[in-house]
Amino acid sequence: MRPRRKKSVGRKIIPHWESAAHSLIWRDKAWKHFQHEALMQEAILEQFQKAGWPSFLEITRLGKELSRSKKHVHDTIRNLNRSLKGGIHFRLEGNGSRICWEPA
Repeated sequence: MRPRRKKSVGRKIIPHWESAAHSLIWRDKAWKHFQHEALMQEAILEQFQKAGWPSFLEITRLGKELSRSKKHVHDTIRNLNRSLKGGIHFRLEGNGSRICWEPA
């Protein structure tokens, strides 16, 4: 098997969400691996992956069930960041209508 190349947009290195393995890869390291179901967190990562890892996603892209309240989304982002210290950081932007990611 060939080594996986780092995916980048221009000079920006972007993460990779491996949905089948339930793992978030960043700079050749698995930063997050879900052993148990985490529908909302995985839905966010899936949407970023489908969109090519833009700097932000509109919360409306997650669908009505997943974006039912700002508190629910805020709690999900907090849980997503829990094991990502030193790697990637997710946050809500402005009035809570967008989810952003950035290198930590």
